[in-house]
Amino acid sequence: MAEETKPQGSFDRDAIVRSNSIATNKNGAETKTILKYPEQVGTSEVPNYVMFYPLVRGNSIVNQPTRSRALTDTGENRAESQNATETQAVASGLAYGGLRFALSKSTDTRLFSKSSSKNKLGNPLSKQQKQVVNRRAAWSGVKGLVQGAAMGVGSSLIQGTDTLYSSTTAIALQVQSNPAFKYSASWSSADLGSFVGAFASGNSGLANMLANPLDTAGIALRNASKMSKATKGTTNPLSALPSNDLVQAFSKKVENPYKEQLFRSMGFRQFQFTYRFAPESEAEFQDVKNIIQTFAIHMHPEQDDSGYFFIYPSEFVIAYYYKEKENENIRKIAQSALINMDVSYGGQEGFTTFLSNVGGKPTEITLTLTFQELELLTNKRAKQGF
Repeated sequence: MAEETKPQGSFDRDAIVRSNSIATNKNGAETKTILKYPEQVGTSEVPNYVMFYPLVRGNSIVNQPTRSRALTDTGENRAESQNATETQAVASGLAYGGLRFALSKSTDTRLFSKSSSKNKLGNPLSKQQKQVVNRRAAWSGVKGLVQGAAMGVGSSLIQGTDTLYSSTTAIALQVQSNPAFKYSASWSSADLGSFVGAFASGNSGLANMLANPLDTAGIALRNASKMSKATKGTTNPLSALPSNDLVQAFSKKVENPYKEQLFRSMGFRQFQFTYRFAPESEAEFQDVKNIIQTFAIHMHPEQDDSGYFFIYPSEFVIAYYYKEKENENIRKIAQSALINMDVSYGGQEGFTTFLSNVGGKPTEITLTLTFQELELLTNKRAKQGF
């Protein structure tokens, strides 16, 4: 496993974007190598471009040579590595403490409860016995909480945490397709039921029930009929009631379900970038080849020294630029993972290569990249421009 050095400084997302454009890079900024296409990216000829900044894992050996500064937290709605020890201590402590509490209470209850031939469940505990059971359970839970927290800390130290670092390599590509940002929210319907819904909406109350006794009785009978389905085949008297469908067929009335829409979550945004490369020289082809290779390396995981685990792939900071600054007239993209990459060699006229003796280098390449954000956005992040 690669040894992590203490970072000399730290960058957040906006610091990376501000200090690593093509223009600032010329003045010795953090990013030392920018792979770009076409060559005129960032000039007055091609002022609109997208910068892709890989964020490499501190545990990665392959990407260690390109590792620069540690990335600090940027207020994202996701787990943060510096909170790992505390989080695992709390989670393990609560889980083990709760387990010890439940086991102690269950065991002591069985010990104090005397079996009876008439009562298979055992005799109820006395007030004094209940106090003893609860006191022992509480003490056992406290010990479990401490022990679980210690195990959580130990687990965190053994498994370690990972830090993201900015990379000394970035990619700048001309904007070839319209920037598109799609937001999705998940809502689902739920039935409150006619009886509860009527009270919740204010359409019913005790006075209304008394004023409409037949309707109130009808709702009660329908609910009782529904309960009869759960007791079908038993001697429960509810099973003798007519089915709800039969009642509805004659009354020509259907219950108001009082449907409500309940918010569930936001969706992860995805972004697709498609680039058509038509290098005009061998040198420009080599730039395109390096761009594709860089994306491929940072998309894939790395096997650790033990062979038991994969180290997560790199993440990306993505930003739209106009000349030397981020284009603040376009929505921002949060840290993302490259989840799909398609590389197609050849164009509409088929697969062709340079005529010169350069080893069959393709004259046209199409690259399609799909990124997915790694956090669910909140209104706070939306206010920040994401």
